[in-house]
Amino acid sequence: MAMVDDATLQAEERESLAAIYADDFEHSSTENFCRVYLPSKAKGPVTVLQTFLPVSYPSAAGPVFEIEAPHVASHLLAAAVSEMEGMFSPGEVCLFTCIEWLREQLPQWQQPSTGLQSAEDAALAQALDTSLAVCSSSAGSEADDELHHLPKSTGRGISQPSSSYDSGSAVMEQMRSRIISGEPSTEHKSTFQAHIAPVTDVQQVRAVVAVLLENNKIRNATHNIMAYRIGALGKPGI
Repeated sequence: MAMVDDATLQAEERESLAAIYADDFEHSSTENFCRVYLPSKAKGPVTVLQTFLPVSYPSAAGPVFEIEAPHVASHLLAAAVSEMEGMFSPGEVCLFTCIEWLREQLPQWQQPSTGLQSAEDAALAQALDTSLAVCSSSAGSEADDELHHLPKSTGRGISQPSSSYDSGSAVMEQMRSRIISGEPSTEHKSTFQAHIAPVTDVQQVRAVVAVLLENNKIRNATHNIMAYRIGALGKPGI
C-alpha cells in the first residue's frame, strides 16, 4: 500500500510542478526523474536542478539532488545540495520548497565574492583528505601507496604543498568533465549509483575520487567502493 501511496503523491507533485514551471520543468515518470531550469531556459546563466526520486519517496526516503551550474563554485553547489536534503521530512513532498529556495540563492551566486579562492582550497583539502579514507583499504601496491602521498589539510587549505601536487585543482577540473554518472537505482531502501572516468595515472585517480567526494550523498554513503586499472607498457594493468 505504501508503494501505491508514494506513486500517487509523486504523480501529483509532478503535475503541480509542471503547472508552475511550464517549459522549465521536465520529467520522466517511468524513471522517477525530473529537471528544473532556473531562473528559466531563456534567461541565463542557467542553473539546472536534477532530482531523482526513490520509490519510497516521500514516505521514507528523500530526493537525490544534483545541480548543474558551471558558473558557480563547486563548494557552493555542494552546500546547496546539503541544505536541500535537510528540507525533507518523511511523509511530506518537498520539491517546490527546495526549488524556490534554490531560486533565492541565484542572485547571490552571480555576485562576485571575496575569499573565494581560500574557500575552494579548503573544500579541495577536505575532499582530498576524505579520499585517503576511501583508499585506506587498498591492497598495498606501488600505485596504491602513491594515493597516500596526498598533503594533509589545515583550516586554511592544503599544507606543505609540493611541486607534484601544485596542479591538484587543475587536475580535478580536468577530470570533472570526464566523470560519467549513472542514474541512481533504489532496491530494498538502499540506493546505488555508479560513476566511471578514464584515467591514465594515479594523480587522475585521486582527482576523480576528490571530485566525487565533493557530493555530500557520496561522501556520506554507507559504502563507497572504488576500483581502477592503469595499463603500462611491459607491465600488467594496475
